Amino acid sequence: MKLDIWNVSLYGGLQRSARDSEHEDGELKFILEDYAGKTIIFLGNQFRDINGHQQTVLDICESNSAAKECLQGTSVLFLGGITQNTSKQWLRSAIFPISQSTSEITSSATDSTSFRNKEALVRSISEQKHSSMPISQAYKVETNPKWYLGAKVAVRRQAKQIQGHLKSCLPQEKFCVCPVYPGTERGFVAIWHGLPQSTILFATEAKSLQTRRGLPPVLNPYDAYNIVCALPFDRRVRLLFSTQNEDSETEIKAKDEGGSSKASVGSVVHSNYALDAAQLSVQEELVSQILNFLRQGPWFNNIKLDNKRKPYDEFAVHFPYLAVFFQSISIETQTLSDRVLEILRFVIAATFPQSKRQFARSVFMAFGQRRVDLQKCLIQRVRDLLRDKGYSPPELEIFFTSVQSLHSRSNGQRRNTAKVIEAHNSKFTKCSSHQYRNSRQTIQKIVPNTLQCTSAEWNASCQGLKSSGTRIHRLTTSAQKRRATMSTLKF
Repeated sequence: MKLDIWNVSLYGGLQRSARDSEHEDGELKFILEDYAGKTIIFLGNQFRDINGHQQTVLDICESNSAAKECLQGTSVLFLGGITQNTSKQWLRSAIFPISQSTSEITSSATDSTSFRNKEALVRSISEQKHSSMPISQAYKVETNPKWYLGAKVAVRRQAKQIQGHLKSCLPQEKFCVCPVYPGTERGFVAIWHGLPQSTILFATEAKSLQTRRGLPPVLNPYDAYNIVCALPFDRRVRLLFSTQNEDSETEIKAKDEGGSSKASVGSVVHSNYALDAAQLSVQEELVSQILNFLRQGPWFNNIKLDNKRKPYDEFAVHFPYLAVFFQSISIETQTLSDRVLEILRFVIAATFPQSKRQFARSVFMAFGQRRVDLQKCLIQRVRDLLRDKGYSPPELEIFFTSVQSLHSRSNGQRRNTAKVIEAHNSKFTKCSSHQYRNSRQTIQKIVPNTLQCTSAEWNASCQGLKSSGTRIHRLTTSAQKRRATMSTLKF
């Protein structure tokens, strides 16, 4: 990995001026725009800026700008400093960058953002997801009040129905639902589609560097693993399918001495640590995506993954990472490695009952469940992929038998696939399961999938983003002026 460092205390912010650029355009440019599709790591420590004020990087970074970069394929990792309420509020604003007030939605709603019912809203968002057009914007659903209900009661009731419908039909997405009561105009329900669940924007607790006598300090294994997790998903998948060469004695000796192994010309050499971290992170995200999809499922499944009559593929909408992973397997010409097969085993094992309640439900209601339908779909897809790779029927039988060995209905620790992966990852990062679970403050834990707020909270969030942008712009401009007067020498 190549590392670029941007010192915010030295440059006065996250914007690049003309003196820092090869092009003398005279405008300030957001530095994150230069790293679209890459990984950006924010350190959460406090520092003294060029004006002498104590602050963190979140104080000079607009949350809506970070959300815009995430929609462009950039992954963002926050190391430390995310335990305060202000930091959690920043993350929530990044997930839901509300840029329109409720009055603006009323006046600027178009045919593509205004719908008559919740079914049309879900269909439109699904088609956008299938066309690979990630977008975060506001939607409006009109209300149809009944004669036996008051206007406010009808709007509040419809907001709850829309919230439940979105959670059930689009479990991987995040929505903020706001009932707007009738005033001078007719009431409606405002919905803000936030960053999707698959977007990489997560925070974690940073660990101290490990020091060894006579050797330079190295990253803690926990931080090193999180940095690999922060790589875009397609890059980690390409890392798994890349050519793997065994470490030579010289490379092993160099690693033991704190150095880095180098690849020979024309070959691709990756350390076993990088490949193991990529495998563990990929299978953790795939299993998390499956469990999140099943967690929001109703008693009877309302999503047909094999339904060909729709203009979009339900599987690609709800499992974008699995679709990328299966596509990489289908175009791979070589034999699948043990790491890829192990990921496929955990993916199928995640569809088995994970608790006693789910096991009882599978016995008394063996059909019509979302879990059963997803399991049949995944088994058929994996079987077709392996058959295309030249696996014989006996080899396929051995593979699916090995999947059964990962899951146990009687043993609670082996029945929960997420706990099995957590145990593997905690051992890999050399920390306890409790520390691993509590340190990974993911967006899923900080911000739930669907939120319901009032019009006042919606407008306050919108106004807060505008005020934050004005304040950050004023601080950046002041820092740039002070920096220009400090010295004629370039930093």
